[in-house]
Amino acid sequence: MQIRSSIGRVVVCLVTALCIALGAYISRGQTDSSQPQADPALAQLDTRFTATIKPFLQTNCFSCHGQDKPEAGFDLTTYTSLASVMNDSHHALLLLQRLKGHEMPPKDAPEQPSADARQQAIDWFQ
Repeated sequence: MQIRSSIGRVVVCLVTALCIALGAYISRGQTDSSQPQADPALAQLDTRFTATIKPFLQTNCFSCHGQDKPEAGFDLTTYTSLASVMNDSHHALLLLQRLKGHEMPPKDAPEQPSADARQQAIDWFQ
C-alpha cells in the first residue's frame, strides 16, 4: 500500500510539473505571438515605409491631412510605421485609390510628386 501512495505522490508531482511547464509554454507563446513575426517581406515593407513613404506623405500630404483640422477628418500623421498603416487599412486603400487616380494631392496643391515618387507610393500601398 505504501508503494501505491508513493507512486501516487510521484504521479501528482509529475502532473503538477507538467501543468506548470505547459502553462509557461502557452503564456510564452501568447506573448511571442503578440509581437510581429520576423517576416523578411514585412521587414522590407517597413524599411521602405521609413525611407520612402513617410517622407512622401510628409511632403505631399501632411499640409492638408495633418494634425490640425485634417481635411476629410483624415490625419495621415498617424501613419508612423507599417503597423499603423495596416491598422487603418480602410483609409490606406482610399489613399491608394486617390493616388492612382491622380486625385491626391489635388491639382491646386502647391507641390505635386514626381511620377516616379507617386508610383513608388502606389506600389508600396498595393
